[in-house]
Formats: sequence, C-alpha cells, structure tokens
Amino acid sequence: MTIIFLIRTFFTLIAFYVPLSQGAFEGLCTYGESTCAQNSYCIKYEQNKDVCMTKFHKELKLIQYPFVVHSFCDQGPLSPPENSHTWNNTAYEVDLKSTSDQNLDVLAGADDTVIAFDECEKENDQCGLGFGNQVKVLTEDNYIVFYAHLKNVKVKTGDVVKASTIIGTEGTTGWAGEKNKHLHLSFHYDWKSAGKDYWKAVGYLPTSVPYIIQDCKNLAYPVEDLKCKRVSNTPTIFCSNQ
Repeated sequence: MTIIFLIRTFFTLIAFYVPLSQGAFEGLCTYGESTCAQNSYCIKYEQNKDVCMTKFHKELKLIQYPFVVHSFCDQGPLSPPENSHTWNNTAYEVDLKSTSDQNLDVLAGADDTVIAFDECEKENDQCGLGFGNQVKVLTEDNYIVFYAHLKNVKVKTGDVVKASTIIGTEGTTGWAGEKNKHLHLSFHYDWKSAGKDYWKAVGYLPTSVPYIIQDCKNLAYPVEDLKCKRVSNTPTIFCSNQ
C-alpha cells in the first residue's frame, strides 16, 4: 500500500539565533498545553516564550530517504514537551534510527550546495551547538536539508552534491543522547533572506517546515503523519522489506 503521505538548554541557545522567517507570529501560547487558532501551531521560540505560528503554506517538498537499508522513526515532529522537537528550528525534525551495527552511509536527499562541519569527536556533548558533525544542503529554491549527529562528514563546504551522494555516516556526535546512534533529518525554509554566508555559522538554521520522505521502495511519507517510537508502539518503518 502506498502511504501518501532536541537537551532543552542547547536548543534554547539556538532558538535565539533563528529569525521567524517563515510564518507570522500570531501571539503567545504554552507548548503542550494551549492551542492556537486554526491553521497555526504552538512552538517554543525563546526560553519562557512560546508563540503561535502560521502553518507552512507552500506545497510540501519530496526528500529522498537517506539510507539504503531500513530504519524506523524514533522521534518525530512537534514531540511532547520533554523532548527536543519543540523549537522553531526543530519542530518538524525526524530522528531516524537504523538497526545496523555499522555506521551507515548517509545519502543526500536533494541537489545543490553544501555547508559542512566535521570537528566533533565525542559522543553526547554540545559540539556543533549540540548537533554534532553536520551537513546543510542549500537548494536553489530556498530550502536547507539538514543532517546532524554524523560520525564522519564526507563532503566539504562549497561542494555541489546530487541526490544519493554519500555525505557522511550515521553517528552519535553532539547532543544525541548516550549510545543513541541516529540521524537527525530536517528541512528548513528561507535561507536566502539572510544569505548563504550567515548559515555557515555552526548549528544556525531557519524555521523548520514539514516535508515528505520518499523511501527506497518509492513510498511517500509526510513527516506530519509519521508514527514515532517516543509516542507509538508501532513506529513507521522505512524500506521495511530491505
């Protein structure tokens, strides 16, 4: 059947650096407790400041699945308050976990220009502003595809990649959690308003927006519809027959 388809302290620091570039600020709310008007959602923006944001109104983009074997969704978008996908720049992040004993190659999900950071060596620390080794792919149509907690980075800033290019390996660098190997995958809109050089700052990201993951069986999964292990006993499994 085809499916149509971060640790609170360091994310607080990141939130101060992220402009509300996508979605109008519509007032205050309390994440996990109060609701916003129709077609908007509550998100953490600064410490002790949660805001209502207009939902992303553009057609959702398709991103290629980053592995060649199966994985499952561990933590999904707009996660419960005690989790990390609750901030303006992490709201629609997905944590993908493989069951492999190896550090899997991570494949680019889109074409275009890379910003890379590869100076982290330890597990579960604040290196890379908590994201660890990371790769940003800045697309011509104004999106950033972001990959974090990588063990190794196999591209460098300024490289131009194609979808399916190996950009790194799955790992635990940054504030990934102890022995919690996974890949942070997220999608962000409107890098052009600040310019490419601005996003070379490690860990800086524009507003997180929803997207669609196309897995190795060509099934399409809108991230807003994923079932993830933190809140479901039957998490979404990608490429389940691989």
